[in-house]
Amino acid sequence: MEKELNKDNTKEEIQDKLNKKERKTSIEHRIFVLGMITAIAFIITAFAVNFMPDTVPMHYNMQGEIDRYGSKNENYLFPVMIALFNVFWIVMIAFYNRKVNKEADEKKKEEAKSNSKILYWAAIGTSVLFTGMQCIFLMMDVNSADSVKPVNFDMANMFITVAMGILFIFLGNIMPKTKLNGLVGLRTTWSMANDTTWRLSNRFGGKAMIVCGVVTIFCGFFFKGVTSSYAMLAVLMIMVIVCVIYSYKVYQKYGKRDENH
Repeated sequence: MEKELNKDNTKEEIQDKLNKKERKTSIEHRIFVLGMITAIAFIITAFAVNFMPDTVPMHYNMQGEIDRYGSKNENYLFPVMIALFNVFWIVMIAFYNRKVNKEADEKKKEEAKSNSKILYWAAIGTSVLFTGMQCIFLMMDVNSADSVKPVNFDMANMFITVAMGILFIFLGNIMPKTKLNGLVGLRTTWSMANDTTWRLSNRFGGKAMIVCGVVTIFCGFFFKGVTSSYAMLAVLMIMVIVCVIYSYKVYQKYGKRDENH
């Protein structure tokens, strides 16, 4: 009997070591992927800067006309921002991975594992979006470096607004998969009351985010210039307000439940 128990304990220890090794490989893979996206942003910037004069357009007014010039090296600020964002994502992913390793409660362990995965995909989505936006900014600088004439500002705004819409749709698809946490998802006092309020609120929030993304893409194609950006912000604000109200309604119905026992 004692031998069988020792054998079972040995199996559990081996499986636990294998799981920890797998999670370590996973975090290393995620760091590598996010590092590669960051490196691509820097490489593209370094390549584009070679085709620019020392002074390039840095800001545009509401009509798409250049109203400030600056050093071409200012173009590295956006890749630096991407790098800082990815450092933040990696720190949080590592935090949840450590929680998986240390947490004894199986439910909390699964929540941490799920949130780590969600954070990774959120990091991928935002990093790719920001890198795409950087490419647009670089093209605008290269195209208008030797001229004070307006660049195709409408086209640039369209690409950025449509890209934001695609990101909203992407985030809307992963939002319902999040587990109760204080970092990602529809986080209000009411939605975080218990697992039920969280699940229902984020399921609704995910659908609302997808609708917001579709409408944002529509705005990008049918509104010109900064009007598309203003329309996107208006749609986003409406979505947030509706989601907050919905989380309160859910809380009124399910918020008093004690799901810890």
